[in-house]
Amino acid sequence: MKPDLAKNEFVAMLAHELRNPLAPILTAIPVLRRAAGENATTDHFCQVIERQVKNLSRIINDLLDASHIMNNGVIPLRNELLNMRSVIENAIEMVLPQIDYKKQRLQIELPPEKMIVVGDACRLEQVFINLVENAMKYTPPAGSISIDANISDASIIIRIKDDGEGINSELLPHIWDAFSQHKMGLDRAQGGLGLGLTIVKKLVELHGGKIRCHSNGPNTGSEFTVTLPTVRAKSMSTIPPYQILVVDDNIDAAESLCAYLQIDGHRVDMVHDGTEAIAMCTTKQYDVVLLDIGLPGLNGYEVCQVLRSHGLKSAIIAITGYGQEEDKKKSHESGFDRHMVKPVDPAHLDEVLLSLRR
Repeated sequence: MKPDLAKNEFVAMLAHELRNPLAPILTAIPVLRRAAGENATTDHFCQVIERQVKNLSRIINDLLDASHIMNNGVIPLRNELLNMRSVIENAIEMVLPQIDYKKQRLQIELPPEKMIVVGDACRLEQVFINLVENAMKYTPPAGSISIDANISDASIIIRIKDDGEGINSELLPHIWDAFSQHKMGLDRAQGGLGLGLTIVKKLVELHGGKIRCHSNGPNTGSEFTVTLPTVRAKSMSTIPPYQILVVDDNIDAAESLCAYLQIDGHRVDMVHDGTEAIAMCTTKQYDVVLLDIGLPGLNGYEVCQVLRSHGLKSAIIAITGYGQEEDKKKSHESGFDRHMVKPVDPAHLDEVLLSLRR
């Protein structure tokens, strides 16, 4: 085994093993609180334990993510339609106790309109938790942190700004490197492994976005800007309304796809396995069937073959995680009209649906 691969596998194993003792520690905290009753001292130190265990959990998660990036170059994403307002608000909710603890000021300005993206909610929350925690780390007590967002053309631009220590020009190009941290004296050590920003950059890029950092130097604060592609608004008249059946055993994915299609005026039904799909198509007429391949029981290939054998003339489109050439060839042979690989770009789906009328 190559040294780098062995090292990365060891890091992954270490991170997994470190998680095991954290669960009973967290479980013990409410037990201690209940046993102590109304005891201020016990409650205070339970808060200390809880806070530090959560910090350790985040460090372990960073280790696992960094190991995954080094081994595979990617982190798996579970994509769906998201409103970035909810993502940002959930991230803020997670870090707010720490901000209050440090007596820092937080300002938030988000636009009233929806900021829709295709992405993994948990991973995008992780991006903004990391960025706000980074700002907290290098901002003194009573300092200020601000978050604002706006929509520009086909992008959502989100800024996290602080009035803390800032970053000198020599370090600025290297802040995205793994294990890179501010060079500081031991009396100012801020903790962490220097992995957070590396993971943040990778996650933003996996969502088709960009991130940049600006600072005028020491004691001038820092500003991180995240740019993500947004789902473009469309005229309801652009795509004629269809009767559509969505078939996917991932309930969250199916529901978000249905919601997106309904926004455009399509009439949509949803089922979660092949047998249900066949039953629906025998009782109701559909213009389009959006069919996942990796279904329980009958897979998508088999479902498509059954539907075609029953004489179904509807357009059947594979929406699947299987994207190799052999997968596309097999879907064509099974009777699919199109093969789309997850995560499906909604704009591309619109183009495919529109092409069906030509």
